[in-house]
Amino acid sequence: MRANSWSQSPLILFLTGALLPPAGIVLLWLRTGTGIFKKILGSLLMTAWCFAALVMFFGLRAEMDGSGIRPMFRFHRPEAHYVRLERSRSEQKVEPVLETKVEKVTPPDIPPTVKNAYWTDFRGPQRDGRYDEMPVRTDWPAAGLKPLWRQPIGGGYASFVVANGRAFTIEQRRQQEVVTAYDIATGRELWAHGWDANFQESMGGDGPRACPTWHNGRLYALGAAGELRCLDAETGKRVWSRNILSDNDAQNIHWGMAAAPLIVDDRVIVLPGGAAGKSVVAYDARTGEPVWKALDDKQSYTSPMLVKLAGKRQLLVVSAGRLMGLTVENGSVLWQFPWTTEYDINAAQPIVIGDNRVFISAGYGHGSAWSRSGPRAMAFKCSPCGPITV
Repeated sequence: MRANSWSQSPLILFLTGALLPPAGIVLLWLRTGTGIFKKILGSLLMTAWCFAALVMFFGLRAEMDGSGIRPMFRFHRPEAHYVRLERSRSEQKVEPVLETKVEKVTPPDIPPTVKNAYWTDFRGPQRDGRYDEMPVRTDWPAAGLKPLWRQPIGGGYASFVVANGRAFTIEQRRQQEVVTAYDIATGRELWAHGWDANFQESMGGDGPRACPTWHNGRLYALGAAGELRCLDAETGKRVWSRNILSDNDAQNIHWGMAAAPLIVDDRVIVLPGGAAGKSVVAYDARTGEPVWKALDDKQSYTSPMLVKLAGKRQLLVVSAGRLMGLTVENGSVLWQFPWTTEYDINAAQPIVIGDNRVFISAGYGHGSAWSRSGPRAMAFKCSPCGPITV
């Protein structure tokens, strides 16, 4: 049976493939006199164009799941989101925020802890995800808790810290990384401080990664491309700034700077990962001037912690190749344990257990270990998700 003459027209095939690629592929295979190789090649080209059109015109995004193998497809239209966000902020600024108005809308059952400086650090005061200040409410209604307010914010992966009735985070808004402060009672944005930066990564997603840190009325925020800024937490005004990558001759790691700044003894501890003794760096928290620089490790995505192990106060750091305890004074190595994972992805926070033990884990089939700190560091490895036997 001979195909219709219109299906043989190269112009019809081109227009159909450009406007409706699936139909173009069907039309291509109906053509007579076209070799199988050309049909396969044409089908591949039209399929590629179909995905390109979905990306360019409809916002199709492909991001990898946690395994790094299986893609997840979704439609993302950042322009529409930014327009909605900007409209929301513009509406908030129409009326001034009056103290009397804030008092009227403050729910009476908000715990007083959110008005104090408690959850001021990544994963809490000790960076261990533990909340000890007061009992957590567990008598939730069957339908769930009633939302008090909701509004759009920018993209990224940073969580919030809370101090004095304000919630702070860092977001991606168009071509800027923006540190923001929100009133907890109303959700109203109180201030926003931004700089030009747009970190993009197709597998992990776009935007800043590191959670800001609040300390003594100042906020310390680190962008995905290494911009470190100290801001007045009340006004959002810049006190000082450094770029920890250019400052330490360091290259950014694949998924961006993700380690939250750690404040210890009026010093800001960051992990730029520079060579020649510039991997772990301490800046003066008041002025931004360098205090000390140490080690040569390539860094990863785990935030430094201040801990006490074997009776000694120390910094707990996980680089791309090892778990280690460092002195607070100058970053000298007290003990170490090799910990190398595929793609140099160390992202899980270590867990301190007891007086001298640390638990560490990693994905990508690497497993976990329970390490005894000190010069004779020992570890007991286990298979992924399996129990640890000591």
